[in-house]
Parts: sequence; C-alpha cells; structure tokens
Amino acid sequence: LRCGDLRVRDNPALHQAASECDEVLVCFGWRPREEGRGGGPGAENLTADWSLEGTALHLLLGEALRSLDARLRALYGGRLLLLSDAGGPPASARADRSVVDVLLELLAARVAGKQEAGRPVRAAVYWNARAEPWERRREEALEAAAAAAGYQARRCSAFLFREPEACPIFEAVGRGQHIFKAFWE
Repeated sequence: LRCGDLRVRDNPALHQAASECDEVLVCFGWRPREEGRGGGPGAENLTADWSLEGTALHLLLGEALRSLDARLRALYGGRLLLLSDAGGPPASARADRSVVDVLLELLAARVAGKQEAGRPVRAAVYWNARAEPWERRREEALEAAAAAAGYQARRCSAFLFREPEACPIFEAVGRGQHIFKAFWE
C-alpha cells in the first residue's frame, strides 16, 4: 500500500489479494527519499519535491497507519507491516535499498519459511495502480523485479474508471486529430 490506499473496505488490491490468496501480508511502503526531486524510478525529472515529508499530510499519516493497523487486527487478526525510512531508516530499510528491494526480500523470507515447512507457496504482489507518469515507472520497476524474483505481479485499478490511454481524447491525439475547436470557428 501507499499513501491514498489506507483503507480496508473498498481497497481493490486488498480485495483481489484476499480472494486469490490463502494468506495476505499487508505492507505500507513509503520512502521519502524515493519520492520528489531526484527520487527513485520515475521521479528523476521532477522539478519540485512531491514527497509528503514535512507536510500536514505527513503528520496525519501516522494516525492513518495506526487506524489501518487496528482495523486489520480487529477484522482479520493481521498487522500492517511498515516499509519506510521516514524518521530514520529501520534495520530492514537501509538507505541503499528501495521499497521494492525491501518488499521482495520480505516476501522471499516468508516464502522460504513456508517452503521449509513443506507447504506449497504461490506468491504474488498486489498494488493499486496510479496514473502519474513517475508512479507508473515505479510500478513498472516493481513488476519487473517481482517477475525476476519469480512472483506474480497484480496491478489493480483503484483511482480511475478507465486507464487514461483508453480515453477517447488520447485515441484522437494518437490518430493526429485535432481535439479542440475554437468556439468562433
């Protein structure tokens, strides 16, 4: 999960994971150093710092995460796992590793533990897709890393009714048509 996904009831990624998997590990990934100017995949060319670090939303984030964790505990007996370097890097999130690296390492350890116990394991990573170009590049990096590690990658739609590329305006632009006409013509 990322900022904007901190809900249980109408979260497509959580719903799809729960309907397809025997066990779901709910992780929240936020590394301010990967966002904004000079951040990770997709944020290299941003001219402004788009991270939430130091904003009012950053202050509210802690309460939202505590609330989500309590809800997961009450409804499913599970906990929210935090993959973040905000406020200083925890041992599992060294500064030289991305959220994707930490997430896949966590998944690999979990899969290895299940396999040692003799249980067959099919692992996948689910996330709610974003439309921003830099977020899409980050998602492509996650998808590629998951595939390289042998995990399925599942992109879920949570914010849009249809992909931007599927909108008629983009189809017209792709065909070289003029999409706007001056009202005086």
